[in-house]
Order: sequence, then C-alpha cells, then structure tokens
Amino acid sequence: MSAKMLSHIFNYNYRSLKMNTDDISHEESLISPDQGGNCINWVVGHILSSRIGILQKLGESNIPNANKYLQYSRGSETVIDSSNAILIKQLLKDLQESQEKLENALSNLSEVDLEKPIEKKTLGETLEFLQFHETYHIGQLGILRRIVGKEGAIK
Repeated sequence: MSAKMLSHIFNYNYRSLKMNTDDISHEESLISPDQGGNCINWVVGHILSSRIGILQKLGESNIPNANKYLQYSRGSETVIDSSNAILIKQLLKDLQESQEKLENALSNLSEVDLEKPIEKKTLGETLEFLQFHETYHIGQLGILRRIVGKEGAIK
C-alpha cells in the first residue's frame, strides 16, 4: 500500500471518529457497555496512544506529553470514572494535532521508506496493520455511540 493510500485511509478514520464523537459529552464518554467492554473515552485515548506510536515509528520527535496517554495503552484497564480519565475534548484536540502530524509524515514517505525493515516487518506492513487496528476501534465508536443513547452519526 502506498503512503498516499495510507494517508487517505487514516484521514477517513479521523473523519469517522470525529463524526462519532463531536456531540459526546465527557460524562457520556465514560459510559461502558453493561456487558463489559471499553467506553468511548478509552477507545479514543487508545487510538491516540496508538497514533503516538505510529508517529514515533515515522521519526516524529515532537510529541509533547506522550506519557500521559499510557493509561490508554493496550492491556490497560478501561477508564471507568472521571478521576483517571482525560477530558474527551482534550483527547479530541490532541487527536487533531496527531492527524496533522501524521498527514505531514506520510506525505514525506517514499516507497523505499515503506520497504525499510522495522521489527519483524517492513514499515509499510507495520503501518498497514496499525491502520487496520485503528479502523477496528473506530467501528466500535459507532456502537458505543448508540449505547450512550445517540443516533448513528454515519448514514
């Protein structure tokens, strides 16, 4: 997959996330499904945490306060109350900044860059997986939105 295509898909993801969260209050973002699972706040924070990792893999060094999102890392506890949750508006603001940095970083990638080894795969394969991972969680936001009593945002 080309850097341009990855950029398009990350942009679709961001737009879908925004549509699903623009009218969600902080209190609504903390509501978890009765059967268990993550709340909107955790999912958005987790996507942001993942974006930080993506930006680091792309060589971005100017990521302020990256450690404040550790509570949203894979395997972390679901955020269940306002005592340990970052405000949803702050998460969305930081996600917007990450989107701008991601678009810029992807626009500077060449096909040669995508073939560079990173861990056990190429950078391109790693970015493809992380894009899929993000899409998976953005799909959850559509369902979580209905759980908090909102109509679907994407029609």
